[in-house]
Amino acid sequence: MAAISNIRFAFALCINSLDRVYLGECIDSLISQDYDNFEVHILLNSRSIVTNNLIETFLLDRVSCHHNIPFYIYKSRIESLGNSLNILIDRITADYIVRMDADDQCTNDRLEKLSMLIKDYPGCAVYSSQVEFIDSHSNPIKTSSLPISDRHIKKLLHVKTCFIHPATCLQRDALLQVGGYRNYNRSEDLDLWIRLREAGFSFQGSNDICLKYRIHNSQMSSCFSSYLYPFLIVIHNMFDSGPKLWHLEAYLLSSLRLLIYAFRRITYGHLE
Repeated sequence: MAAISNIRFAFALCINSLDRVYLGECIDSLISQDYDNFEVHILLNSRSIVTNNLIETFLLDRVSCHHNIPFYIYKSRIESLGNSLNILIDRITADYIVRMDADDQCTNDRLEKLSMLIKDYPGCAVYSSQVEFIDSHSNPIKTSSLPISDRHIKKLLHVKTCFIHPATCLQRDALLQVGGYRNYNRSEDLDLWIRLREAGFSFQGSNDICLKYRIHNSQMSSCFSSYLYPFLIVIHNMFDSGPKLWHLEAYLLSSLRLLIYAFRRITYGHLE
């Protein structure tokens, strides 16, 4: 029997291509939640009207037997993830927005565990879980080991990955207070975490594994931009809000990571 709570969640997905197997598994994991008080908001943001229509037809057919779950489908030709998520944030009225990518899978108890985490640690802007990394064939690769306490997350935010974006749950009021996402090609989530920290919000993670996060071959190796963008975001936020001691620490650490990566790539191979 599904758990019922007064905490209302809204899944937020942006989809710009149709892979029937991955998307089918993703949607099935949403409608199988052991929790009743949630809705699903999906933005179809392919530049192709035909593709958006194909995805919509597939989704409507997939959820046709689940009338008890509110599904909202919108269309846009804006492919930027940050801008697309802002469109969804404007339309969602639920207290908490649960991120998800169209090729990932939730565990059935994701929302139930989230509701318990929120009750244990009320008032945080971001809640998150561990993930199981899977390959393109859904074979398990490894599990994450992300920091879970607010203190450790803030200490390590610029040193290592503290959140897997599709595994996060965001307090809607906190998102609105900082202006939502900004339009970065990459690392728009890191920019959001920094601005939430600047605004005085707290973070909380969990040791529970609540998401299967798919890693494709193109993501297997690190690339120069994954080191460059965090460096640029630190600089941007430092000038935006005025330099602080932790800004200096973040600047030095991100600069060091960038230099070490560049040295290794120049020494052992070409920069990507």
